[in-house]
Amino acid sequence: MSETAGGPPVSDSPLDSASERMRREALGESEPSLELRPLPTSVLTLWRGIAGGAALAVVLVLGGLGLFVALSDRVTGGPQARWVFAAAAGVGIVILLSGFLVASVRYRRWGFALDETGVRAAWGVLIHRSAIVPRNRVQTVTTEDGPLDRMLGLTTLTVHTAGAHAPNLVIPHLDRETVAWLQAELSNR
Repeated sequence: MSETAGGPPVSDSPLDSASERMRREALGESEPSLELRPLPTSVLTLWRGIAGGAALAVVLVLGGLGLFVALSDRVTGGPQARWVFAAAAGVGIVILLSGFLVASVRYRRWGFALDETGVRAAWGVLIHRSAIVPRNRVQTVTTEDGPLDRMLGLTTLTVHTAGAHAPNLVIPHLDRETVAWLQAELSNR
């Protein structure tokens, strides 16, 4: 039980929080918002780099096709190679710009929070998703970092819950200090 300012004691039991949630739903009230923490800014660099790599790959493939057409044009005498190179450049620029835009929106939409009840995350570019994992359901917390993550000092955190076969929450590309903090907090139930 905890005291409210000038009011009666309020129970902190999960049953009371569930009844409070049902009351808010019945009245059409929204959940109290919990401020989400953004991912580190180096994640934006990583995601934009991946978009740049994809654009470069497309330009190289289309440029190779243009080179093939150019060599064929020498034999046949046609001017088509110029158009293939222009198309390669145009498609590469479109992929690069759209990749940068998607990376920026994806970065802005990703967030997570940890409070006394559990960990919450929200993400999504076209489809907005969110997940809440109660602290009392956390079974294990694992980490993973690939070569690009290690270069940028990032680690992906995965929260597994009891009774689930798949991970319940994956928070990508967090800085190592935040991962250590989340692991410590989620393991102290």
